[in-house]
Parts: sequence; structure tokens; C-alpha cells
Amino acid sequence: MIDCNIIMENKKIRELTGVESLILVPFSFDIDVIIAYRQSVDDEGNTEDYTVIYTDSGETWCIDIPYSELNKIYKTYRNDDKVI
Repeated sequence: MIDCNIIMENKKIRELTGVESLILVPFSFDIDVIIAYRQSVDDEGNTEDYTVIYTDSGETWCIDIPYSELNKIYKTYRNDDKVI
């Protein structure tokens, strides 16, 4: 299991103010659900210290673990340090 925070939109604040508001929520997940992941980027194309994960059930998550750290965790877990 990987413990982190998932980044979610606070829909109530958006409804009340019209302003996007993000919150961090404690989150744990099984690494086996990952089918792909990438570094997060903002609207201007600048990289962020978050990772976007695509799961085998079709969900997309944004977590607060930097891409480089998740990449090390994933490759260690898979015992695969090859770059394809």
C-alpha cells in the first residue's frame, strides 16, 4: 500500500464562490492498480510536484507524491529499473 494525499476539488467552495479550491485528503492505495502515471502540469505547462495516476478501473487520481519519487517506488516494486 502507498500512503499519500489525494488532491480533490472542494465543490462546495466552487459552488458558493465560483473559485476553484483544492483540498488534500489522506489516501492509501494498492500499487497494483496503476496502469500509467505522469507528472502533473499546470495550465501554463509548468511541471508541478504532483503525480497523475491512471488506474485499471479507469479512474484518474492526482496525488501529492512527486513523479520522480513514485517512479522509484514503482520500479523498485516491479523490480524493473529499465527505461523503455
